[in-house]
Amino acid sequence: MRIPGLTHLSFSLLLMASCNLNPTACLEMEEIYEVDRQYQFSSCSENYEFVTWEFGDGTGFLGTDAVKTFGRKGDFTVSVKAYANGAYGFDEATAGIKATNRVIDRFTITGNSVYESFRLINSVNSFDFSEVCPNAAGNFTPDGPFEAVLQDEMRTVLPVGISSFKLTGIRTNGQPIDLIDITSIDFKDNLDNPFELRGKGFVLSIYWVYE
Repeated sequence: MRIPGLTHLSFSLLLMASCNLNPTACLEMEEIYEVDRQYQFSSCSENYEFVTWEFGDGTGFLGTDAVKTFGRKGDFTVSVKAYANGAYGFDEATAGIKATNRVIDRFTITGNSVYESFRLINSVNSFDFSEVCPNAAGNFTPDGPFEAVLQDEMRTVLPVGISSFKLTGIRTNGQPIDLIDITSIDFKDNLDNPFELRGKGFVLSIYWVYE
């Protein structure tokens, strides 16, 4: 006995079943992100109709690829939700991250020095910070460089922008001598650690840490 419409009904049910997605949320994150630097986050979720993001600081985003800048330091939980079936089915994945700054930590100098002290000058946003380091006389090589750990007041935050540096040599009762002239670095593009400055027979290597 043939029931009218049965074939069509069976085909419709099969079509509906094939459209039911089983979303899987996925994200891949670094542990540390620099404050004020713009990042693009991409979801590795599958079988979804749309994706939402929450960044743990009160902001969110709708879309597979999100653009985000953290404006302050802190520990945040980032979550991504993958939705399907008209948002009735969803899956969530989370990751803990830290937003922080880069801070100058220490520096080394190589070169043949006749000076009693070195002075490192750092200019950030029109403010000058200087560190004077004694015991600077000697022939400093890559295997045996002059090394200095910065004091707290010199542990300045590197901006996601331009910062300038200068190195001078100091003798008693003498004028400071410029060993490395003022050099500006755009830390929007420079992620080298250490970053190097060169001039007049000296190489200055400056190290930074996330803090």
